[in-house]
Amino acid sequence: MSHEPIFADDRAAIVWPAWLFSAVMHAAALTLAAVTGAAVFHGAGMPPQQPAGWDLQLALADEPGPPVEEADFMAAVATEPVDAVVADPVVEPIAVAAESPTESLEEAPDDVAEPADAPLAEAPPGEADDAAPPKSMLGLDELLAESTGAGEAAAGGRKSSRRGHFRVGQVGGRATVRVFGVEGTGSKFVYLFDRSTSMAGAPLAAAQQQLVGSLAALDTVHQFHVIFFNHRVAAWSGADGAGRIAFATDRNKQLAEQFVRSITASGGTYRLEALHQALRLAPDVIFFLTDADDTMPASEVAEAIASAGRTGTTIACIEFGTGPSTGRTNFLTEIARGAGGQYGYVDVQQLGR
Repeated sequence: MSHEPIFADDRAAIVWPAWLFSAVMHAAALTLAAVTGAAVFHGAGMPPQQPAGWDLQLALADEPGPPVEEADFMAAVATEPVDAVVADPVVEPIAVAAESPTESLEEAPDDVAEPADAPLAEAPPGEADDAAPPKSMLGLDELLAESTGAGEAAAGGRKSSRRGHFRVGQVGGRATVRVFGVEGTGSKFVYLFDRSTSMAGAPLAAAQQQLVGSLAALDTVHQFHVIFFNHRVAAWSGADGAGRIAFATDRNKQLAEQFVRSITASGGTYRLEALHQALRLAPDVIFFLTDADDTMPASEVAEAIASAGRTGTTIACIEFGTGPSTGRTNFLTEIARGAGGQYGYVDVQQLGR
C-alpha cells in the first residue's frame, strides 16, 4: 500500500473529536487541583494570600506589628470555624444602668415624669416681702383643709360626753376638747397661758378655771402639759419632776391643778421662747392664750408657724381683749391660720358676769 505525504496545508483540515478534547481538559483540571490542594494541605509553597483589609490595617499603623510566623498563622486559621454564625449581642440595660448611671440618665426618654412631691423653691429674699406676707405664712390652705377635715370627722363620730362643755367628743384615742369655746383635736395637749401683769384679776382667774375644766375632760389615754409665761417661762414640773408630758391620770391632773392655782400675774410678755418650749414636746394641739396689747414681730410669727409645721402641731389661739372684737387680723389670727388651729376672742369686761 502506498503512503502519500501530508503537507502543512492538509493539517488544518484535521478535526479533533469533542469527547477527546473534553477528557483532556478535565484531566488537566483535576491534576492542577490535586497539586494545588496538596501544596496547601502540607504547607508547601507560598502562604495563603492575606485579605485586602490586612494590607490596609498595616498601612495605617504607625509602627509595624510583630512578625507573624507561618506556623502560627496556619494554626489560627485551622482553629477558626468555617461559616460560624455570629450571635446578636446581649443587651443588659440593668447592669449598664448600675455601672454607668450618667449614661443611663442621658439616654432616658424625654417624657419621664418628674417626682410629684419635689420641694418648692423658695422665693429670693426681699421679693416676697413686698408682695405678700412671709412665705412661712403662705401656702397653708391644704394644712387648714386637713385640720378642718379632722375636726369634722371627730364631730361626726363623737361619743356623748359626761364632762360638760370642755370636751366635745372622742374618736378612738383622740379627743376634741375646748378652751373658751376654741376646739382642738388630738391625744397630746399643751396649755400655754399668759401670766403677765395684763392678766391680773378676773382674766387670770377665768383662764385658770377653763384650764382645769379642760384637763378634767381628758381620759387616761391622753397626755398633757401646762406652761405659763410672762417674760420668763414657768412650766409644770410633771408628776416625776422632770417636766415631761404626762398621761391624764387622776393623780397627774390633781398635781397639775395645784400648779395652775398657784400661778399669779406679774411681769412683761415674751412669747417666742414659751412657744418653742411647748413645740419641743411635739403635741397635737397647743392652746395658746394671751392678749394682743404687745404685738409679736412678724419674724417670730413666721418662726412659730414653721416650727409647728415641723412637729405637726395645731395651735389654737385665744385672744383676751377689752371691749368687743374689731375683727381685724393680728399675730394671733395669723398663727391660728398658719398652724391650722381655731381662733377665739374673749372680752375680759364680760368675765364674771
